[in-house]
Amino acid sequence: MSKKKAVQDSGKKIPKSISLNEPWYSRNAIPLLIVLVLLVYVRSIALGFTYLDDTIFILEKGGDNEKLSNIFKVFNEGCFMPKDIYYRPLFRVTFIIERQILYLFPINDFGNYSIQLAHITNMILHAVSVCLLFHLLRKFSFSRENSFLWSAVFAVHPVLTMAVAWIPGRNDLMLAIFLFAYFIHFLSYIETRKTKNLIWMLVFLLLGFFTKETSVFIPLVSGIYLLIFQSREILKPKYLILYAAFVFETALWYLMRKRVYDPSSEQSIHDTISTITERVPGLIQYIGKIFFPFNLTVYPTIADTTFLFGIIAIAVALVFIFLNKERQAKNILFGAAWFILFILPFFFVPKKINDALYEHRLYIPFLGGIFIFREALPSITKILKSNWKIAYGAVLFIFSGMTFFYMNSFSDEITFYKKAVTDSPSSGYATNMLGIRLQNAGKDEEALPYFQKAFSIDTNLRYTRYFLATLDYMKRDSFEHAKKLLIAETLHTPGYAPSYFELAHIAFLENNKPGIIFYLKKCCELAPLDDVMNKNLLRAYIQQGDKINALNQIAVMQKNGIEPGQDLINSVNALH
Repeated sequence: MSKKKAVQDSGKKIPKSISLNEPWYSRNAIPLLIVLVLLVYVRSIALGFTYLDDTIFILEKGGDNEKLSNIFKVFNEGCFMPKDIYYRPLFRVTFIIERQILYLFPINDFGNYSIQLAHITNMILHAVSVCLLFHLLRKFSFSRENSFLWSAVFAVHPVLTMAVAWIPGRNDLMLAIFLFAYFIHFLSYIETRKTKNLIWMLVFLLLGFFTKETSVFIPLVSGIYLLIFQSREILKPKYLILYAAFVFETALWYLMRKRVYDPSSEQSIHDTISTITERVPGLIQYIGKIFFPFNLTVYPTIADTTFLFGIIAIAVALVFIFLNKERQAKNILFGAAWFILFILPFFFVPKKINDALYEHRLYIPFLGGIFIFREALPSITKILKSNWKIAYGAVLFIFSGMTFFYMNSFSDEITFYKKAVTDSPSSGYATNMLGIRLQNAGKDEEALPYFQKAFSIDTNLRYTRYFLATLDYMKRDSFEHAKKLLIAETLHTPGYAPSYFELAHIAFLENNKPGIIFYLKKCCELAPLDDVMNKNLLRAYIQQGDKINALNQIAVMQKNGIEPGQDLINSVNALH
């Protein structure tokens, strides 16, 4: 990949015709890029649920996905909960549309087909993103050949696997599409000043805002581009219109997000500074994953990720950039700004939400790496000489194979979390989740050691105490230990009904009648539609001869669509 003109020449109009002197692959760039994506990612269609957020949007929110009219509803609530720090309505809209597509076919098992369709959607979105990247690189004055070669790397790079193979990675795929389309029209507007480019640019910016919070940095990156490459014209009227539009759309997004924002998830200033400080080393690890993607995993942590690849990558890039006497400092500066600003949100995510070094976050910052490494390529091609195409082909083939096989880690929830625990042994969350998935699969004995290990790593994990109580102490009839753990779980995770249900079970074994009623009532408050919990509360009232509360419980159950059954009704009527 020989070096071409610098980014600042992007104002020069690029001919639309394709020269016959171009290599065959660059003449057929778009179809080849699409085929490349399909060849590498077609196996993703067979991947299952990982139970890392994907089931929330496909299964738990299945009721919201059923009605097309709920497209309007998702603009008035958070991403995960009605009140949330994440506001991503367009992401939610895609699952509603997918469910409407499935309704066109005679399907009963929506869960199985939904995950398959979701993977198809991600694959298509990735293909669209890759094609748009090709066009964007052309706008940034990359030659047609180099645009294809870089886009092909982006298409198959292993570090981007999670963005495609993990359903919630769709956020990054969608934002990349809107961001790349935005910048294509942004650069066209600078070049032509046509109103249509301004309109399309603002449309894609708004779509980005409603996709992921990272889009708030798009106007800033645009301003940095102008400051670096158009500094003499930065105060001209055509740009003042842009600035006003940026302010208006940012304010609109802010006001809509504010209505559903949950301030309870915020960190204190002290915790925020602490989080940023602890995560700065992750930047080196992220860089290492781009240039040497050999330590990839589904739940990476800073503690379990090596710094070696990042240090080597930075050192090698600096050496080759220094050796390039024609290097363009502006390109490096813009690439660094792009990379840092679009990876920046990682540093502010509260620890209690997640503390993982997720690789899907590199999907958009990756383009910054392309700009920087572009300046190192002339030095590398001088060494390789005419063999650079062989070297490139080998890298592309190796990356494709790595991505193809890495996808296996996303096959199902147990495979996913076993990979997470193996590669990130210091993560209590990953260890705890593997235990939960094994227990859910009926493998209690295999699950117990993971709960024990998770609790030894982090005593603040949710559900760990519950599973230790039910899988260990309850089975050994050590009810006092079980009770202490369950009560602690209710304090730590007050909304988890099964903890109260097990406490009711212990109260029953201890013949603690008030305790039985108290804990079962709490269960029904937290899970009003649960058939088993409601019927057990009704039985408790019957056993204690409390006809008034038994009748009230029947009324509540019937109101919630739970039929108590004639036997229980007869037992209540027999009470005096």
